[in-house]
Amino acid sequence: MLVGCGLALASAVPPEPPPAAAAAATKAPPPSAGSPEWIVDRFFVQKEFPELASHATGEFAELYRRSPTLGSILPAAVTVTTRVLERDSLHAVFGVTMTDSNVSKEWYAYLRTEGGAWKLEAIRTLQLGPKFFETLVAAEKGALAGRLNELGVQELDRSHLTIASDAELKGHFVAHQPLFDALAKEFAAQTALDVVNFDARIAPTDGATPERASGLAQQLRSLKLGAAIRKYRDCEGCVVLLVGGDGANQVGYLHAGPGARVPKMSPQSFFYVEPIAPGWYLFKTV
Repeated sequence: MLVGCGLALASAVPPEPPPAAAAAATKAPPPSAGSPEWIVDRFFVQKEFPELASHATGEFAELYRRSPTLGSILPAAVTVTTRVLERDSLHAVFGVTMTDSNVSKEWYAYLRTEGGAWKLEAIRTLQLGPKFFETLVAAEKGALAGRLNELGVQELDRSHLTIASDAELKGHFVAHQPLFDALAKEFAAQTALDVVNFDARIAPTDGATPERASGLAQQLRSLKLGAAIRKYRDCEGCVVLLVGGDGANQVGYLHAGPGARVPKMSPQSFFYVEPIAPGWYLFKTV
C-alpha cells in the first residue's frame, strides 16, 4: 500500500482545453514500452501496471511493487504532466505534476537501468507533518478574522509559498529576480553571518551583530523567505534562501557562486534540484 500518498486534490472539473491544444494532445505518440517515460506514465497516470514488479528495483521494489498505481486512485478531473529533470544513459529523474482546478501536487520519480532495462527505484514528494498544516489552518482563520499582525501575515504567505507548485515557485523567483540577486550578493558579503532568519535572529559568529542582520531580514520578509544560510548541508560555495518546511523537509532557492558545488539530486537528501536562472536553482530536501 502506498504510504503517505494522499493527494487531497479537489474534484472540480477543469475547463476544456482549446481545440489546438486538444489536437496536439491527440497527436502525441505514446511512449515506447520499457522506456522511462512509459514507466512513469504507467505508474502515475494509468489505472493498471501489470508489469510493475519487473520494472521495480531498490527501495521502490521493497515498498511499492505490489501497490496500486497512483493513477488508479486519482480523481477523474486530475490532469498529470511530466517533465525530465535529469537523464543520462544510466539514470533519469522525472518531475510529475498532478493538478485539478485549484490544487497541484508534485512528485519526483527516480529511475535507473538494471540488466539492460529501465526500472523505477524511488519516488518522492514533499512530506510536511500535521503540525505544519495545523499551524497553517490556524493562521488562515486568524487572517480571516483580522487577528494576524504583520509578522503573522508574512509567515502565512511563506507557508503558502512552501506548498506551492514548482511552476508557482519558479514564477515567484522570476517576478522578483533582481531582489533575489541583491539579497544573495549582500548576504554573501556579510561573511560574519552564517544564518539570518526572517525575524532577524542570527546564528552567532565572530563579528556578527543584530544590526547587520536587520536589513537582510527585511529583504527576506519582502520575498516571503524564511532564512538566508551560508553553510547548508553539503552545498559548498552556495547561498541558500530558504522558503520554509518542516524539519528536514524544506523548500528553497539556491545561488551557486564561483566554484560552488551544486548538490546532485538524490532521494536521500536534495530530492529535487532544478536550474531556474544562471547560477540559481530551486530545490526541495528530505
